[in-house]
Amino acid sequence: GKFTIQIVAAQSPTEAEEMVSLLKANGIEAYVLKSVILGKGTFYRVRAGKFSNANEARKYGEGLKQKGLCRNFSSLLT
Repeated sequence: GKFTIQIVAAQSPTEAEEMVSLLKANGIEAYVLKSVILGKGTFYRVRAGKFSNANEARKYGEGLKQKGLCRNFSSLLT
């Protein structure tokens, strides 16, 4: 898939791993991507899913919101 969703960008690796654990406990294959942003520091981005288009990614993210597994998400081209 060319698209994924980003659920959170945490500054703490512990926070990111806790979110991944929560998602995995609910059957969601999530992972952490470490990103260094110049002038802002290191972020640990929690992402999930592989989708063929942005619409599928958005639908998946909305489903996670309805289940209470995330507050917000972004669909991203990978």
